[in-house]
Amino acid sequence: MQSKTFIKIWFFIVFVAIIFMGLVNYLIDPYGVFDVKVFDKTQRPNERVVKIDYLNAHKERYNAFMLGSSSIGTTDPRVLERYLPNRRFYNLTCSSSNLYDFKLLVKYLLEEGGFDVKDIYLQIDLTNMREYGKHNNHGQKHHYLLTGTPAWKFYLEYLTIFPFSALSEKIRLSTTENNATKFDIEGSGQWFVPHKDILRQKDIDTYVKNEHSFHKVARRTRGMEKNIDAIMADFKEIVSLCKAHDVRLTVLTTAYNHIRMDAFKIEDVLGFVKLLVGYHDIWYFSGYNSITNDDKNYYEVNHYIPEVGAMKAARIYHDRSIKVPEDFGTLVTKENLDTFITKECQVLKAGK
Repeated sequence: MQSKTFIKIWFFIVFVAIIFMGLVNYLIDPYGVFDVKVFDKTQRPNERVVKIDYLNAHKERYNAFMLGSSSIGTTDPRVLERYLPNRRFYNLTCSSSNLYDFKLLVKYLLEEGGFDVKDIYLQIDLTNMREYGKHNNHGQKHHYLLTGTPAWKFYLEYLTIFPFSALSEKIRLSTTENNATKFDIEGSGQWFVPHKDILRQKDIDTYVKNEHSFHKVARRTRGMEKNIDAIMADFKEIVSLCKAHDVRLTVLTTAYNHIRMDAFKIEDVLGFVKLLVGYHDIWYFSGYNSITNDDKNYYEVNHYIPEVGAMKAARIYHDRSIKVPEDFGTLVTKENLDTFITKECQVLKAGK
């Protein structure tokens, strides 16, 4: 009799614990997937979910999209609208995105989501030649509409996890003054770091001196992996989808800071470019040049300031009213690929 009572009590405690955990996850909403505003600040929401929810509710507002990892997130969509006045861009930046992410997003926007898309502005990181596939991190999982996961299963998973660090960070940011990154989900799609902008404006030399990532030493260990065939298959599908739906696709590479660039194997960088150009022309902004060699153009080695994104667009759309260094940005096509490879190989070997 006592054993039965104990089992009932145990099941009751477990049941209450599950309900409590679900309420905590729902009310604090560390990844922003439930759109609960009790704790309205987050270090980084799950952009892959919250942005799709927002766009689905405002399909008429946008007909062009910027895709890329967090690197493109500093670029104001109005920069592109300056050159394409009939376009309304949304910055669909998602942290740590790879070609698999881009394929899912492009397929959804063009075929499944019911959007009237005219332009895709796709920025590819050099890390995309090795990093590929689904994200198991709940802060980066895709929306259930993109993966075919049942909605109930998707939300149940977010209710029954207990991400202690994410929960505590959400509470801390919502109850204290902080230097958190700001996300304009319901507008441009950009992210901002106003506390860093203030420090940069106050004394840029001191900012560069104090930013530890500018003073690291990297070794050339990062290159293509065995999954490169799957990576390129997804890029090929992106190109095919855009052609099939008469969508203009502009492809560019990330302008990595020279410290970050030092980590990549030269032959693999050039090999990746060659593979990409096999399917579509690309604007190459990587490597060592007047912009990437100057730490003042970056918040840290992974993310350039908004002005760099504006210079990229100026180069692509031939805007001579904006001063862009001659060595920043090259259109690489099948016709000039060999010449480019020869020249860029020399630049990369020479380093900074």
